[in-house]
Amino acid sequence: RSQFNALCGLTKEEVRSILEQIVKDCNLPASTVDDAMEMMRAWYNGYRFSEDATERVYNPTLALYFLKYFAKECKYPRQMLDSNLAADEGKLEYLGQAASGRQAVVDVLQTGKCVEVNSLIDRFTLSDMLDRAGQDNTFLTSYLYYFGMLTLTGETKQRTLLLAPPNMVTKKLYADRILRYLLPTGTDRNDATEAVRHLTRNSEINQLLYFVEKKLFPIFSNRDYLWMNEFAVKTAFTALLFNDVNYAIYSEPELSRGYADLCLILRPDARPYKLHDLLFEFKYVELKTIGLKGEDVRKMDKEELRTLAPVSKAFSEARAQLIRYEKALQDQLGKKLKLQSYTVVAVGFERIFGERQQETDLYSWECGN
Repeated sequence: RSQFNALCGLTKEEVRSILEQIVKDCNLPASTVDDAMEMMRAWYNGYRFSEDATERVYNPTLALYFLKYFAKECKYPRQMLDSNLAADEGKLEYLGQAASGRQAVVDVLQTGKCVEVNSLIDRFTLSDMLDRAGQDNTFLTSYLYYFGMLTLTGETKQRTLLLAPPNMVTKKLYADRILRYLLPTGTDRNDATEAVRHLTRNSEINQLLYFVEKKLFPIFSNRDYLWMNEFAVKTAFTALLFNDVNYAIYSEPELSRGYADLCLILRPDARPYKLHDLLFEFKYVELKTIGLKGEDVRKMDKEELRTLAPVSKAFSEARAQLIRYEKALQDQLGKKLKLQSYTVVAVGFERIFGERQQETDLYSWECGN
């Protein structure tokens, strides 16, 4: 029932009231309230427990973790994800033990679309939990909903229910689980971390592209993983780049009447550091489009491959889209923005190219602005 929607969560007004008191007690600038509200909204808000409810509520465990640390230290916690959420990771691990569950976790993050079901089941028997073969989409969606990994977002015109991850904490849990599917060994994850670190420190993407091509593309080509071609590369980058210490990460945020593929916006407390906001546009060129087999593409000279008309066209389209999105971000964030933009083009699951968008006079590159 909608009147009980806020029973197990905190409302926006409740969170703001507490933040205002903390900011006052810590003698911080009044604008800190808005910054903290935006961080908490993105990471902890989003739960809706009735299709008739109009207000979304904040996860109380996560919100109190943030507020207690902020009140005590007068600064934001370094990590937005509370260790108490380890139990939620276990729920995703349980789903991942079956192929259908793995696919459900991948699809939630990969497509960016809502999950659609006719209704939610409201009881889980022991036999249901043990019967892997009988766990259909309704079971998997209901399981994720009742354990807080999906929430209601609306209804279709046919009165089916739509569900999606409520916030960035749950998206990070999905991303972490996918990363473990892709890179089960710690050594590979260490190599991934180093490639990402090279990107954020040096604004140079080639090491990360090499890692994706050599480590992840062979997995995407495996038919046991039902990766959707147009989404797979973006999903891989989302899982690799998710970093709650420095960024809020958005997949397909609406910018300038279009949707950027992936955007990492610095947290307010990360802006004084030598870091950039990051924007990515991904393109996928199917092998049939260029009329070549995977083996031929792997052997082909990289520069020659880039000059093929479909590949060249993908780069041109991505560059044009990035220009629009860059301007939209500049309008939103003003002088705070420290943006680095990248085009990434995959040719099948064989080769991958990337380039950094040229800097323009639109942007402020001085750290701390």
